[in-house]
Amino acid sequence: MIVALGDTLCLTVGSDHTDRKAETQGIALSKQLCAKSLGHDLWRLQDIDGHWGQLKLRSFATIGGQRRAYQDGTLSAMRPPHDLIARYGSGLAPGTVMYCGTLGAIGGIRPAVRLRWSWRIPC
Repeated sequence: MIVALGDTLCLTVGSDHTDRKAETQGIALSKQLCAKSLGHDLWRLQDIDGHWGQLKLRSFATIGGQRRAYQDGTLSAMRPPHDLIARYGSGLAPGTVMYCGTLGAIGGIRPAVRLRWSWRIPC
């Protein structure tokens, strides 16, 4: 996700959870019913912009008491931040957060009691 801090754009991980039952009534409603999580660490976009397609993102979900791989892939599967911002139509105002998309869930979307992410940035 893109986080606009003043005139600096940063990246972090996050989750735009939805309520699956409410989603049958409306996607907007399902998104409003769930808290949105944000990662603890931010990276300046300018520092990793040239490596976007090589960044590896993994998430692990705790399901049935077991830690399981939930997502795994490179960010080349998602639109780059500058493309998303251009499609939005203007720059991001300070304090704005924009989700960039998601990687497919391994084994399909399912409920979990915990979700953890890890990044691997190429050297």
